[in-house]
Amino acid sequence: NTPSFTAMNLAPNSTYEFLVIALNSYGEAYAQNQGGVNITGTTTAIAPRSPVSNLRVISILTTPTITLEWTTAKDATFYQVWIRNATASSGTFTRVGTHDAVNITAFSNGTATYTIAASDLSTLTSVEIQLIAGNRIGLSSVTPSRVFAEVSTFPSVCVTNLVIVSCNATSVTLQWTSLASAFYHVIERLSLTRNETVWTVLESKLYRYEQYPNVTVTVTNLDAAQHVKLRIRGGRNSAVESGISSQVIALQPSSVVPANPVTDLHITKVTSTSVTLEWTAITDAFKYRVTLSTTANPTAAIIDNDFRFFNETLNWKIASKTVSGLLSSEGTHTFTVYAGNSAGFETIGDVVVVDLTNSVPVAPDQLVISDLKPQSVTLSWQKVNAAAWYRIESKKVTDSSFTVVLDKVSDTHATVTNLVPETQYVFAIRAVNNFGIAQQSSADDGFESDVVTTPPLSVSVTLTGASILMSGTTSMTIGE
Repeated sequence: NTPSFTAMNLAPNSTYEFLVIALNSYGEAYAQNQGGVNITGTTTAIAPRSPVSNLRVISILTTPTITLEWTTAKDATFYQVWIRNATASSGTFTRVGTHDAVNITAFSNGTATYTIAASDLSTLTSVEIQLIAGNRIGLSSVTPSRVFAEVSTFPSVCVTNLVIVSCNATSVTLQWTSLASAFYHVIERLSLTRNETVWTVLESKLYRYEQYPNVTVTVTNLDAAQHVKLRIRGGRNSAVESGISSQVIALQPSSVVPANPVTDLHITKVTSTSVTLEWTAITDAFKYRVTLSTTANPTAAIIDNDFRFFNETLNWKIASKTVSGLLSSEGTHTFTVYAGNSAGFETIGDVVVVDLTNSVPVAPDQLVISDLKPQSVTLSWQKVNAAAWYRIESKKVTDSSFTVVLDKVSDTHATVTNLVPETQYVFAIRAVNNFGIAQQSSADDGFESDVVTTPPLSVSVTLTGASILMSGTTSMTIGE
């Protein structure tokens, strides 16, 4: 049942291809040029000189079992599979199997497979797998190929650190970190320009090879006119697990520098050693240049020429960077952020200034009303350099103290709602950072020392026959 043959008098260190053809008294089962089972082998006087390549997990079952696949080595005739608990990286590997190349039919197409049985896995849920090539001379002495696998419940997150590596008008190269629980991935697209609601699969079964957690894939056939969201989902076995969260990135493919500069650059956090910047992501940009100038060094210096932010599901529109270790203890610090892509950087950047001389920001200035309605008021004020955000307080003239009505406001304007019509209010603004809260906006500047009176609600009356249609909440009396 297992016939074998030994080829003699072969040249050393040479690669041969062998073809096996079945025969009986009626003739050959396959003519040599029509098929049969063929295999290549290399004569050698030493152990395999290269590690196994393209080692990957192709199936994980709940039994549990793990099926591996790899590209065979020409100078190897068998392989050893070793496993250990991945959560204890210093633990000892245990050998689970040795397979002779002749007994693996998958070798005919250059790949081999092996399934680790449930009895070998025992109670392990996170497994590090090691594969070593060998022949009759011995085992390979090079570093073994390794891959990780999770046999536990599929996690809620299986992809992290999603970034754009490069991009042009029709393609984008993505990179992400894969977790061991998902051994292949699917890339899906959603067009924002077309207001699509259903994701389209662009690439599927993108395998994570060996021990390298980072996966890099180029997606082609994109449309430069389309602003799209791309997401990466993890899977195993026959399909991507439903209901899992994934990371999302948004872009508009382009072969020219970003059409628009960065906007809405502001500071979200200030400490004694760091400043955190935040801005709205540009659709056709995937990297940013950040420069810094200070009172002591007024010439702008590049502090990051290739900043790429990780896109999470809930904040793919926002970029954020924390600058630390480059700040002086006092004076103004001017940060400028420029949008960029594979074609280059925009020449115009958005600027934000923070003054670290005083840890607590100064009081806001030039508070004005830009819109006043019966139930709302829109306020604006001058930017405070050291402010991380702003707090809006208000009170009725009949009240003795102010109440915070809006907090964590990053812009220099905001709208206060839910006001009572025909009511007198006083408003004030405070600048805030991690060191403390500024005094209220100056009482002798703008209107903040004055009373703001909301106008009455308008009431419209339409007489239609015997009916009266009214809108508004102000009461009124209509005589006969």
